[in-house]
Amino acid sequence: KSIFSRYDATSLFGLDLATGVAQRLGEVGARELESSALLDGWRYFASRGALYATDGHRPARRILDWNLSGGARLSVMSLTVFRGSLLILAEDYASGSVAKLYQSDGTVVGTKLVTEIPDSAFSVGNFVGVTQSDDRLFFTMEFKRVWVTDGTAAGTRHIATVNGLIQLLAVAGNNIYYSDRINGMPLLWTSNGTPEGTHLVADPESGEPLRLSSELLKGDGLWVPFAAAADQLFFVRDDEVWVTNGTTAGTHRVLESAQVRNLIAVHEGAVAAAFPESETSGSTNLWWLDAHRDPELLVNANQISAGRVYTNFPLFEWRSDIVYLGDEGWTNFEPWFISKHLPPAPPVGLRAITRNGRRIQWESVFGANDYSIQIEEEATGRIITDEVVTSAEFLDTSMLADGTYRARVRAIGDAQSVSAWTAWVPFLVGDVPEFIGIPSATSNSVRSYAWLTPPDTVVSELWISNLDTRTVVYHHDNIHSSSLTRSSAFLAESLPPARYAMWV
Repeated sequence: KSIFSRYDATSLFGLDLATGVAQRLGEVGARELESSALLDGWRYFASRGALYATDGHRPARRILDWNLSGGARLSVMSLTVFRGSLLILAEDYASGSVAKLYQSDGTVVGTKLVTEIPDSAFSVGNFVGVTQSDDRLFFTMEFKRVWVTDGTAAGTRHIATVNGLIQLLAVAGNNIYYSDRINGMPLLWTSNGTPEGTHLVADPESGEPLRLSSELLKGDGLWVPFAAAADQLFFVRDDEVWVTNGTTAGTHRVLESAQVRNLIAVHEGAVAAAFPESETSGSTNLWWLDAHRDPELLVNANQISAGRVYTNFPLFEWRSDIVYLGDEGWTNFEPWFISKHLPPAPPVGLRAITRNGRRIQWESVFGANDYSIQIEEEATGRIITDEVVTSAEFLDTSMLADGTYRARVRAIGDAQSVSAWTAWVPFLVGDVPEFIGIPSATSNSVRSYAWLTPPDTVVSELWISNLDTRTVVYHHDNIHSSSLTRSSAFLAESLPPARYAMWV
């Protein structure tokens, strides 16, 4: 489902992408979905001080109304998902229009105040993005103050205040990038959320702070396109496209003399829409940009709708293997399939099974001909396996001695194009316990639970979740086996009637 609201009315719709059939989901503010978040299959959004949710199939229902409880009068400014919970930036009119940061599981009892944001009266807040390591979330206040949070009061802190308004803002990898004018000159900054990790990006050619285009704004919209891809930021600088990872060595140009109108991130690179050389309007070329390779012309202007004119930010967005193109008034969209031109997507589902037939597996990737796999010793960091295989598994781990290792893979497509590496996945070789039983409730009152364990299992970890409220209601991480092949747990109190899931 694609969930959207109409700007000329107050209707919320769910669009079935397979059938093209739209379904009315409720009546809310026309622009409320501009700040929304997807958690566990539900789309959350705020309207008139209340928090709503819909799964795209049923009408939106009100989860929480701050104006009816607790004395607060809140206006939600921004929503996002962080570490499996909703984070909410809201302005509290009842306490002097101070901005507050909340954490929520989508229920009334599960919504807690994290902290107030100092000096934030009558300001506007927006979440920017989560780091690749998923341990920090960046946000801005008043479009000029940069903040970071780890979801706690102690971990929420101010990073920087810029001169004027921030006009380039993105999270790539574990850093945030933002522009600031110093003596009237727009410069590029980066930060990992700490004072010592906040610095200007240097120009590799001059060693001076990297200067962005002198005119960052045109009209009331962003003029300089940028795109965050993996741990890199692509951006336009004086009719050239540059890329940076925050270091001087990782900063360089990737496309010269291009009238670039827009950039979008695709996999580990970017697709740029640019006018042909020496033209300032008219048809558009599509370029594939990679930080480590020469730019590649994917499609020339005459191949796109017989040269249809796209004069205003022609790239709409990237979904799966499709780039959507829109014309100047955003009145027409059309898909352009470019997967055959691009490197394959990174593999997912990497896992190691090193007992009863040692093997490493992952999900196959569309467009991948082969896969590179690397295995390293975790203690030394020494890579002991670096091979290319034709299928989405690696069977020969029998040469590995007992110990702890890490593995990663990447996909190889046509013309030896490669995807990004997966994250390193740790695994053990040796006497590794293997889960062999399905946990079950052993009483009608749902207070006692049991599961089978192999003889070499020392402890188990049990989780019980309420499926109706989407909250964890029980967690025990140190349950010792009650017999050679059996473990069990007993709750002190019965659970209320609801649907539950449990896993060990």
